[in-house]
Amino acid sequence: MACAQRVRTSQDTQLLPNQVLSEQQSLVVIKKLLAIAVSGITYLRGLFPEKAYGNKYIEDQKVMILKEELSCPGSSQIVQWMQGCFEAIQKKFLRTVIMSIYTDPENPQKVTEYYQFKIHYTAKGAQMDFERWDFLLRRS
Repeated sequence: MACAQRVRTSQDTQLLPNQVLSEQQSLVVIKKLLAIAVSGITYLRGLFPEKAYGNKYIEDQKVMILKEELSCPGSSQIVQWMQGCFEAIQKKFLRTVIMSIYTDPENPQKVTEYYQFKIHYTAKGAQMDFERWDFLLRRS
């Protein structure tokens, strides 16, 4: 009995395209970059358990992408917020996403890390700028 195995090409598994050829493609890339960035930040900070992430690949580099996990309401909440962001990006409404991280649950106003994603829409497509502030590092 013969058995065939489907081999996935790099196009099948590619998270981001090599070239962005249309305005619509640029919107998709912006949504993916935002998801990669927010997921990476939450993963590297250990904010959610491993099961709250799925694996994706950019070329040969594995990236962890936040997913809805019923046993982890915090990750599900962020995924729902991100879906709202994606809808607003698609409609070209969203201009800025701010993500703040605090380490003291008794004092959530004391932010230790701050991330800002600014989205610009042009005739050639969407662009995103990224800024990060780490208030712990600034205190010397």
